Amino acid sequence: MIDEDIEEGINYYKEGDYVKSKEIFYKKYKIDKENPLVNKFIALILINEKDKKNAWKFARKALEKNPEDRENWVILAQAFLKDNKIDEAKMVVVQALKNGLSKTYVVQIEKEISRRINDLLASSSFAIKTKFIERKNKGDKNKEYFKKNTKIEPHQFEALEIKNLHNLKNYKLLEIKSKHFSKSYPDISYGWEYLGLCNIHKGKFDLALKNYQKAFEIDSDKHRLAINIITCHIELDQMEEAEKLYKKIKKDFPYIKLPNNFLKHFD
Repeated sequence: MIDEDIEEGINYYKEGDYVKSKEIFYKKYKIDKENPLVNKFIALILINEKDKKNAWKFARKALEKNPEDRENWVILAQAFLKDNKIDEAKMVVVQALKNGLSKTYVVQIEKEISRRINDLLASSSFAIKTKFIERKNKGDKNKEYFKKNTKIEPHQFEALEIKNLHNLKNYKLLEIKSKHFSKSYPDISYGWEYLGLCNIHKGKFDLALKNYQKAFEIDSDKHRLAINIITCHIELDQMEEAEKLYKKIKKDFPYIKLPNNFLKHFD
């Protein structure tokens, strides 16, 4: 049976009176910090108030105390996402599946994560794109420059979008964007590099090798590209090619410390 005060707080919350609801739940929290319902509704109120730094703390407590309440899984994921804790939200999905949470709720959480990732990408890219357009249209000198500069170069927001996708570990969308970037700007190495990374993530070392080699042809001073190429050769059992490039980077980059699991194939 639900405590009368908690029931009153829930009713206020449902009516949209978050001030009165919060007042009741915080009073109850002082008395019983472990109560899952109290923590759940404080988390919901804080999410509504956009208190992203504290909402997930109450949501986590609510889930710890009552994992049987399926809504607690969704609320915790939402709270993490409000604080841009993408990896933590993804872990909620993993744990939810282990706990046998209904697929309906798991799909809901996954949709929330996907939506938040897209929002983050859109906001960061849009801000940089807007600044780019403002600079482009500002002053006669800028206008003249852009008219004269016929070389196709990537805009900053395009590069940032790819890097954000990598940081967010959204490899599916990263592969799509990297393919488009490489096609649009074939003389810029990191489009090929990120495409190679996506190939490795899918275990396609033959494709990764080709893309890393294209990147290395453009930027031969980037030793990490050479290391990635050697790694692909090793995975494809192409030891002769791997050793040849290994000797080259040892000569060209003598100051670089190579990882032990890498060195065991040669030293």
